Amino acid sequence: MDYFEAEQYLLNLDRFGIKPGLKRIRELLYRLGNPHLNLKYVHIAGTNGKGSTAAMTAAVLKEAGYRVGLYTSPHIYNYRERISINGELISEDDFAEILSRIKGVSEKLSDRPTEFETLTSLSLIYFQEKNVDVAVMEVGMGGRFDATNVIPLPEVSVITNISRDHTQYLGGDVGQIALEKAGIIKKGGILVTAEESEEVREVFKRECIKKNASFLYVGDKIFLKKNKIQIINGLFMQECQLKGRIFSLDHLMLSMVGDHQILNAATSLLTLEILVQRGFSIKEEHIRAGFKNARCPARVEILNAHPLVVLDAAHNSAGINALKNVLKEELGVKNLILVTGMLEDKDRLEAVEIWGGYPCAVVVTKPDNKRAGNWQVLGDYFCKYINNVCICEEIEKAAFLGLKAAQKFRGCLCVAGSFYIIKGAKEALKKILNIGQ
Repeated sequence: MDYFEAEQYLLNLDRFGIKPGLKRIRELLYRLGNPHLNLKYVHIAGTNGKGSTAAMTAAVLKEAGYRVGLYTSPHIYNYRERISINGELISEDDFAEILSRIKGVSEKLSDRPTEFETLTSLSLIYFQEKNVDVAVMEVGMGGRFDATNVIPLPEVSVITNISRDHTQYLGGDVGQIALEKAGIIKKGGILVTAEESEEVREVFKRECIKKNASFLYVGDKIFLKKNKIQIINGLFMQECQLKGRIFSLDHLMLSMVGDHQILNAATSLLTLEILVQRGFSIKEEHIRAGFKNARCPARVEILNAHPLVVLDAAHNSAGINALKNVLKEELGVKNLILVTGMLEDKDRLEAVEIWGGYPCAVVVTKPDNKRAGNWQVLGDYFCKYINNVCICEEIEKAAFLGLKAAQKFRGCLCVAGSFYIIKGAKEALKKILNIGQ
């Protein structure tokens, strides 16, 4: 099996869909020698912010001299983006070779593992064989029945926050979703959360009591203060102040901008303080360097400064609210051109209500995913708020139209709404703007 064949195999697995439960992955890993049982973990769940928090935490641990595995999802360009060690993606050869082994075992099982279960197993085998010191694992969806929850007791479990998403799998209300996320809390473990709702935190506290686990709320443990977004060496940087029990960080620079990223950094800092208490050697300079260098694609990713071009995969109410706040309040964007497309299983109407009349023009495009459904209806929703709404099926053409409008109105182009429009839009914009050519 070569890498192309590996990708095709995984794409074919997608037909099995999403099947929550741990039975399949446990059986698969058992037959592969249980590679996951002897690693140290940081396990991160949450509706929003888990990818950024994972990236920050992994970056700091790398700066501290540790060999750090990082498993995230979804990817933008190819599957390899999901699995890395110290910022270096798994090689095509390693990816294909390990997947070939998994395939040989999978095909003997009566209940075939899903695409995500297969990828999670691949990451665990890779991290074990490459002798990582710690693996930072981002939950795919939910928590209790997510494939990543096959791991043993982690050094620390993190739930960033809760809002409505994946309701067809996790339940329709925040309380149900909170219970699903709380499923990552292990007996005798430690939970860190930045969830601001006291009602939701009570759900977590009850689970911690049941499992004799420690509960730590970021709002009680970390003082945070935001400063302005700055441009340093052509890069947008967020300055803030974070103070915990161990570390006091003034004039801290984050590579990811916005109030929500400051909260993610605070969550990461509390997680790191727990790791210090558990014997990890982490110093202030490691945190400063890690937070400054951490990267997470499509999270207020600023592709270009003039005209301003922002890419963000925000696809639920909390994510869109956070993005809108950065654009309007932090960056002071007045003329916003929005290129957007959303999957059918997302709350499109709620998303449009949040954007309201803020964009001066909108280009609606089709996400590159079979769950796009009736993607054009998004345009109908926007017409209630905005006169300039355009429907364009091809993502690349939609990005071109958006950029031309941003140049015409001397405004900002923002591409948002789904991971599945970012790849095509980013490639087209980089070509037009001659970035990285």
